[in-house]
Parts: sequence; structure tokens; C-alpha cells
Amino acid sequence: MGMGGQLELNLAVGDTESAEIGPEILDNYKHFVIHLPSNFDGTTIKFKTAPVGGSTWRALYDDNGIEVTLTVAASRAVGVDMSAGALACVRRLKLVVTAVAGDATSIVVEFKN
Repeated sequence: MGMGGQLELNLAVGDTESAEIGPEILDNYKHFVIHLPSNFDGTTIKFKTAPVGGSTWRALYDDNGIEVTLTVAASRAVGVDMSAGALACVRRLKLVVTAVAGDATSIVVEFKN
């Protein structure tokens, strides 16, 4: 296991979900920074998860029944502790955003031990 890395999640116009962040990352790294580009037009990121080997993706809720949400904005970097709360339990994850309007965009996710 290395010290860390990054993953670029490309979103086309009309997309609302990123590609999967899988167990090879989530099982080994617990500190993430999500970098939002200047053309990001949403204010929140939500999450979906599915069991390893499963194909049905579901919105992620905490143990109080509240959907897990990050408050974000364009041109920001948001730190996420993947070892806390509901995020600590998942091995597969997708980011869910407001539909991409205008230009395609990329969200960069950095991760480290």
C-alpha cells in the first residue's frame, strides 16, 4: 500500500453520478480531499454505495436516517475523513452531484493514509 494518490472522476453534461471509487482505494486510504473545479455548479455532494460484487446502488444514510451530504462549492477543496460515520462502513462509493450543466467537468479526489 502506497502513501496515497489521486483519482480523476470525469462527468459529462447531464451526469449526476461519478464512476465508482472501489475497495482497492476505500479499504486502504481513509483521508480524502475532494477538489471541485471552477465550473462546478452544485452546492452539495451526496453518496451512493453498493455491496462488493453487487450492482444495485443506494443512497448512503447514517444511523439516524439522515442522508450523508457534503456542502461544497466551485473552486474549493473539501477534506473528508473516511474513517468517521457512515462513510467508514463502505467499500464502494459514487459521488452524486446536481446534473452537470454547461461544460463537462472533472472532480479530483486525493487520498492518503
